[in-house]
Amino acid sequence: MELRVMVVLGLEDENGQPLRTPHIMISRDHFDHWFTKFTTGSVSSSPWQTTEAKREANFVQDYMNTLYQTLVDVPSDLFPNVGIVIRQDLIALSSSLEKIVYRFFEKDIRKLRISSLAKWHKYPRSETESKLFATELLKHQKAIASMSHPDLKTSVPPHGLEET
Repeated sequence: MELRVMVVLGLEDENGQPLRTPHIMISRDHFDHWFTKFTTGSVSSSPWQTTEAKREANFVQDYMNTLYQTLVDVPSDLFPNVGIVIRQDLIALSSSLEKIVYRFFEKDIRKLRISSLAKWHKYPRSETESKLFATELLKHQKAIASMSHPDLKTSVPPHGLEET
């Protein structure tokens, strides 16, 4: 999935490993394009998704809405820095969606039955909040939102970004 496509930034972390950022975080334009495509794709395919897939897709959308709001004042050229911080979140979100789809193809595809429309299509609010608060995005939200100073672009934030 596109959330797991990484771009090497030509820099190394403290362990000598290449710094990578998700391709969707290369710039504001890349993020906006992907987010629009994801949202329209989710809405157009939702009648055919299982309840479990709808819930997870809605959670990804909640995460991305939170990210979008957090990035309002962050310059586009600093998006790769944000991507370094949230990279594992995007990998985890992608993996979770993929597992749900695989389960459908392993178990439910032969049923040829649409999921009950009576089932609620989102996780309970407390579960959504719990999942969001466990993400790197929420752990570092204040620091990410404050990345508007031009000097920050030369300093890629490490995984242990401190809150400000």
